[in-house]
Amino acid sequence: MFNLLHSFLPRAFHLAAKNPSLAFSNKNNLGQKRGLFYRLARLDGFDPAAAIGVIPESVEPISEPCSDHYPLTESELNSQTLACLQDGHLRLQAGDLAGAVAAYRQAIYLNPQHGEAYQYLAEALSQQGELQEAAFCYRQAIALSSESASESNGENTSKRIRKTNASINAKTTYRLQKHSLEDGSAETFAVNAETTEMPWFEQASFYLQQAMVHCNAGHWSDAVAASQLALEQLEPEAFNAYLTLGRALQGQGQLTSAEQAYHKAIVLQPNSAEAHARLGSLYAAQEHLTKAVKQYQTAIQLDATFAGAYWKLAEVWQQLNQEEEAISCWYQALQLQPSWASATEYCSLANRLLNLGQLAAAKDYYDRALQNQPSLAEAAFGLGQVLSQQGHTKIALSYYRQALHQTQNYQLCLQLGDAFSDLEQWQDALLCYQHVVQTVPDHVEAMAGLQQCCIQLEQWQDASEYSQRLVSLQPSAQNWHQLGDVFSRLHRWFDAVDAYQQAIVLDPNFAWSHNNLGDVLLQLDQWQQAANAYTTAITLNPNFAWSHFNLGEAWSHLEAWDAAIESYRTALKLQPDLPHAPARLAHALQQRATDDRASALRFYRQAIQQQPYEPENYHKALELQPDAVELYLGLTEALLIHNRLDEALVCCQIARQLQPDDAEIIARLKQILQQQEQVRQPRMSNDGDYERWLEQHNPTAADLQRMAEVAVTFTYQPLISILMPVYNTPEPFLRAALQSVLDQVYQHWELCIADDASSEPHIRAILNAYVAQDSRIKVAFREQNGHISAASNTALAQAEGEYIALLDHDDVLAPEALYEMVALLNRHLEADMIYSDEDKLDPQGHRTHPFFKPDWCPDSFLSRMYTCHLGLYRRQLVERVGGFQVGYEGSQDYDLVLRLSEQTNRIFHIPKVLYHWRMHPTSTASDQTTKSYAEIAAKRAILNACSRRGEPARAVITQPEFPGVYIVRYQITDYKPVSIIIPTRNLGAILDRCLDSIFQKTTYPNYEIVLIDNGSDEIETLRVISKWEQSEPERFNSHTLDIPFNYSTINNYAVTQAKGDYLLFLNNDVEVITPDWIEAMVEQAQRPSIGAVGALLLYPDATVQHAGVVLGIGGIAGHSHKYFSSNNHGYFSQLVSVNNYSAVTAACLMCRRELFNQTTGFDPSLAVAFNDVDFCLKLGQLGYRNLYLPHVVLYHHESKSRGTEDTLEKQRRFRQELETMRQRWGDLLLQDPCYSPHLTLEREDYSLRLV
Repeated sequence: MFNLLHSFLPRAFHLAAKNPSLAFSNKNNLGQKRGLFYRLARLDGFDPAAAIGVIPESVEPISEPCSDHYPLTESELNSQTLACLQDGHLRLQAGDLAGAVAAYRQAIYLNPQHGEAYQYLAEALSQQGELQEAAFCYRQAIALSSESASESNGENTSKRIRKTNASINAKTTYRLQKHSLEDGSAETFAVNAETTEMPWFEQASFYLQQAMVHCNAGHWSDAVAASQLALEQLEPEAFNAYLTLGRALQGQGQLTSAEQAYHKAIVLQPNSAEAHARLGSLYAAQEHLTKAVKQYQTAIQLDATFAGAYWKLAEVWQQLNQEEEAISCWYQALQLQPSWASATEYCSLANRLLNLGQLAAAKDYYDRALQNQPSLAEAAFGLGQVLSQQGHTKIALSYYRQALHQTQNYQLCLQLGDAFSDLEQWQDALLCYQHVVQTVPDHVEAMAGLQQCCIQLEQWQDASEYSQRLVSLQPSAQNWHQLGDVFSRLHRWFDAVDAYQQAIVLDPNFAWSHNNLGDVLLQLDQWQQAANAYTTAITLNPNFAWSHFNLGEAWSHLEAWDAAIESYRTALKLQPDLPHAPARLAHALQQRATDDRASALRFYRQAIQQQPYEPENYHKALELQPDAVELYLGLTEALLIHNRLDEALVCCQIARQLQPDDAEIIARLKQILQQQEQVRQPRMSNDGDYERWLEQHNPTAADLQRMAEVAVTFTYQPLISILMPVYNTPEPFLRAALQSVLDQVYQHWELCIADDASSEPHIRAILNAYVAQDSRIKVAFREQNGHISAASNTALAQAEGEYIALLDHDDVLAPEALYEMVALLNRHLEADMIYSDEDKLDPQGHRTHPFFKPDWCPDSFLSRMYTCHLGLYRRQLVERVGGFQVGYEGSQDYDLVLRLSEQTNRIFHIPKVLYHWRMHPTSTASDQTTKSYAEIAAKRAILNACSRRGEPARAVITQPEFPGVYIVRYQITDYKPVSIIIPTRNLGAILDRCLDSIFQKTTYPNYEIVLIDNGSDEIETLRVISKWEQSEPERFNSHTLDIPFNYSTINNYAVTQAKGDYLLFLNNDVEVITPDWIEAMVEQAQRPSIGAVGALLLYPDATVQHAGVVLGIGGIAGHSHKYFSSNNHGYFSQLVSVNNYSAVTAACLMCRRELFNQTTGFDPSLAVAFNDVDFCLKLGQLGYRNLYLPHVVLYHHESKSRGTEDTLEKQRRFRQELETMRQRWGDLLLQDPCYSPHLTLEREDYSLRLV
């Protein structure tokens, strides 16, 4: 604080020296003032002589003291007083401090009102350390000096002093304390500023003296208070002085000194907007623009109404090329001082605001410009621009027209022309551009504007004139192109060609010139040249649809139909709604088809001659010539060769429809019908068939040798551990089993044998002999008989291989068995379980009864242990599930696979016979009933599996006549509503029988019937419907859908009317046999993994009509075991067990509603045939499994209400549905995963497929 105060005092001396009238009242108090400034100078560190030297020369020096005598006159008294003072000075200079104090005291004694005496005494006392008394003397000196000034200066001076010390006079009494050195008592002295008015500099000096005294005495709080009071007197005047000094120095060009002065002013008053603005102007003058911005911004923050700061800041922003900021500041300045700008300046600023997109501000300034100068055309034009951008088009036009009438400036007219053009006011724009051309005849932009206006106004002759003038002035590619467009409008085709070609020469990459040239060449019938032009245009701009379309037109005229079709298609792809394009494409296709039809038919007939038994060629030829009888007859023979009997029958029927009296056709049709009847008779394979099959498929010695060579090259060669429990095996059978292992072409195996305490002596001898023969054979001899599960676990404990295989002690492995397993592993390293097909060995050792299995079917497996032999399992997984469970003997393998399949779905099937199961009196292969304990174990294993899977079963049903077959009956978790959907038309008696069987026999408590009447017109049918509506109003609902028959559409509509969570699709010609048929279907349909659920449908003669659908039979699909007796167990109990099928018939099909919606229902394009197969395949594609239930039985009268394919139209429709299925599901139709590839596709009886 003292430093700050000291920095101001030299300036105080300077002001006092320059302004003696302010510093001193008159010459009489000069001595007092001299003493004050002398002391102040010493306090500030200045030389006293220098301090005295600042007093102007006009001030008189101190008088000499007079002679000393008494009594004294006033004059004499003054003289003696001065003599005492002079003596004190001399003593003080001589170092006699005590003598000086005594002299000064004597002077005061002589003249107690002599202020200078108090002042000198105070200084001497300060040097002696008498600080408290010194302070008192200083106060007395100041008080006497102030009284003298008041009396001398009169009223005017008093007013000036009071004004100067206004802030001091506002304060109350300031107190200083004089401390007694003897007793520590304090004496309080006060100087009242209200009664003692002094100039500001004297007040400051007074407080400063007090502060110095207190500092020397260590009274810091009092020193701070006094210093702050001194500063309060000094700061206001010092700030103004520094600010004024800075301006003066800046005016003289002393910029560095000026900057220092401004900084000192800001230190004194940091909230002074003017000070910051002055400093900003200094920085701007020095081109320190960033610093200038900061100071102006500070000034504006301190005073938001400081218009000058805004204006100067705008100038700096302009220098920094910050247009937006500059305009914003000018805008703010003019908001505060509107009179600072003229109309032209307002207009200029508005233009800049408009360029920045500040429309509201621009409009405001254009308005001000027009208020100041209504005839200012530039302002009217600018205001029009603002209004146009704001969407006020009509008002904008009025201002544009006002500007046009007020100006003769051609440049403004050019801008007005552009503005009118933007608003499509072509006539106004034309006037503007004409004015420009009148002033500047060769003005290129105006000429281009005139050309554009004439084009828009369709003044083609004028447009031609202006376009030609423009080309002469500026022969650019664009101008030549525009000239070409104008010539085209005038139908001056050859001139247009020349213009476009000139444009292309100047700019060969401008697509539109090539395109428009093509348009003109089309008009001139120059087709090839037009095609060339369009081709180039498309190369440059491939996305313009019309170029492709017009290229198609050129190709069409040239009869290049392929190229035309490609062009039209591309045009439609780019713009699907392109006018005329569909019709032109259709015409081109038709023309090409017309040209190609005869050629195609000729080539198909040639292909038929080369391959007379290839049905596809016949189909294609018939598409071109659908009434060619000879093609239908040829197709019939080709289909018969491929055993596609149903299709052959349809084709022969069509041929007869076309030539009904042809005796040869009639005879051939009769033969086919007889052949069809023969095929319908079930035919089971016999040993002779299997021998033929073995001749075709069994590997030869050469094949085995090749396998052995390949086996050593496998990338993956896992160790296979073959587990073989042994118990009292007949010697020949045991040796055969062991030898079959030694004969494996894949050598990386080990045989782990567990003898279950056999009592026959030959067992140990044989086993030890084989162990000695081959180190890969391991034997563990159990001390006690533990039965098959315990023995199998003993064998498992010896295993070290990655996979285990199971071999019964009396069976035989095929030599290639392990090779085939490992070959599959090399293709599918992820496999956890692999199973193969198998056959049996009769007592004579002949192979018989082959079992060709489907791929993995989880629900089929729950109904019977069909995977059986040979099985290969990942050992780690077997050990994880606990191996073979004791207590499940006889079904230990079944139980194991049930548990394994809950851990993995990586289960693979090898459709090859790799295992030979020996038949002898005590084996299961001979008679499964020989092990009744196995059935008990199997049922327990199934119940446990269902429980583990969260699908609890209420029972597992078996029948003595079908050993090894298990029907799981699940608990129904919720008896949700079932909607039975029945489409019908006429045939009321058949419908009545169907409905009666449902209502009379069904035990399910929650169902409804949704009947869809497809236009019945027989009275009996209508009566039946009415009867059931009345007798079963809650459960029977009838709806009419009178459309041409379409099974898919009818059933899809029915679903929209149904309320049930389960949908049960039912033909009107079925009859319920099983009372709990719905319960059984719901049990399965409720399971999350199940898709469609089907039933066993019987003809009235109790033969099978449907027991699941097999893909590929008859070309598309056929019914499993069709025409078999209902008492027959089918192929390896296939007919009497629950099985997965790829499809089931919709004559009786249940599924959950959400699955139906997920597949979008039945496909209406399959109106009659195969819609149910297609639906089931879609479910399978989504990951659901379809099921056939043998315990749900109904009669089916085979679509009697629909009739047969007895018309040409129906036969063609059937052929089309065949083609749809082939195209959609072709690959799957070739190999049904639920059916073996070794079983026939010609018949529906599971007989062998023989070549």
